[in-house]
Amino acid sequence: MAISGMISTFAFSITPKGFNALIEWLGWRGAWIFLGLLLIFGMTFITWLLFRENPEDCGLVMDGDNSPVKDPIKNSDMMIVREYTLKQAIKTYSFWLININFAYSAIFTTGYTFHVISIGEELGLDKAMTLNLFIPMAFVGVVTNFLAEWIADKTRLKYVLILMAVAGDIAPAGMLMMPSLIGKIFIVLGIGIPSGCWQVLNGVSWPRYFGRLHLGVIAGLSASITVISSSLGPFIFSLSKQYLGQYEPIFLTSIFLPVAIAIGGFWMENPQRKLIHLRNERNKI
Repeated sequence: MAISGMISTFAFSITPKGFNALIEWLGWRGAWIFLGLLLIFGMTFITWLLFRENPEDCGLVMDGDNSPVKDPIKNSDMMIVREYTLKQAIKTYSFWLININFAYSAIFTTGYTFHVISIGEELGLDKAMTLNLFIPMAFVGVVTNFLAEWIADKTRLKYVLILMAVAGDIAPAGMLMMPSLIGKIFIVLGIGIPSGCWQVLNGVSWPRYFGRLHLGVIAGLSASITVISSSLGPFIFSLSKQYLGQYEPIFLTSIFLPVAIAIGGFWMENPQRKLIHLRNERNKI
């Protein structure tokens, strides 16, 4: 997940600058056609060549090793007691807190990315400087992703969620400080760190919290929430610009929700831990 997440995070972060170069080269229509052909002939072939349904099809277990387990699981947060159904998963506090966090991040990140040139002009940045900020964002995202994967292996995922929420709060704060240097640093950290954390939470939370048996439908619902939120982001930002004349109201309101998510993260627990506790209590009896 760390290697996959690093590649995804880097690719996502440099996309705005890459797409801008593609549009300047081929025009926006040509860019769409190029991307469509790339998906049809490039990604389809890569998927056919590399994608597998599960590790067992390749004679492997989840961690890629089919040798006998010598040591017990050191991180109790990784122990699976129950395979949750979708109906059971959506009744948990953790499922909704993680998805609210994803939804906010998707709304803000896509809203910023889709309007980045216009936002840069409002913040006092030229086009080149605005797009160049995505380069350090990519670096921060890749480093964060690797560190967050390490944290996830050693301790609870709620600390990754809290880090993501806190970092998501400094991005709008940085935009309110522009065009100062500290404002630019805050924007880079506030978008780069959450992008790295998102890859970890999205890839690790669902199997660790709810098991693998119903993973497709649980992760699918989460993906639907994220996609819907991503489509709302640019729309919300455009409404602010059209009717309020600026993006500042979005930045101001975007400061509060990440704080609430971060605070709520301290009460987020792996549902499997509760079951382990109950099982241990029964064993004592």
